[in-house]
Amino acid sequence: MRRLGLLVLLAGCGEKVDGLLAEGSWGGEGYELIVSDTGEGRIQADCAHGNSGGPMEANDGELTVPISWVVGGGPIDPDNPPTSTPVMLEAEVRGDTLDGVLRFQEHEGIVQSIVVTHGEPPVLNPCQ
Repeated sequence: MRRLGLLVLLAGCGEKVDGLLAEGSWGGEGYELIVSDTGEGRIQADCAHGNSGGPMEANDGELTVPISWVVGGGPIDPDNPPTSTPVMLEAEVRGDTLDGVLRFQEHEGIVQSIVVTHGEPPVLNPCQ
């Protein structure tokens, strides 16, 4: 009986994604990932955003993509634009769900969890 429960749990995880992530919006608590038709990604978060600058492509369910991350909301002063910081998105992608972390390269130990699902609406809060 215990083995059957484990099999049901594993079956619900979805297949490992191999290749470009599905185009469109991936939503979750505090994040939205928007994947373009070319596979590039833009992440919007509460008071921050970032761009992949390259394809969001998983290899056997594993995704590691550099992100140019900008903290802060708008409006943006054109004379004093915000600077970006390098972040690495490290995630597992199974079915329609990406589950991972944003690892800040210049600030060792700073990691933010991100879980988003393709086709789900994001839950974003206004920047204060």
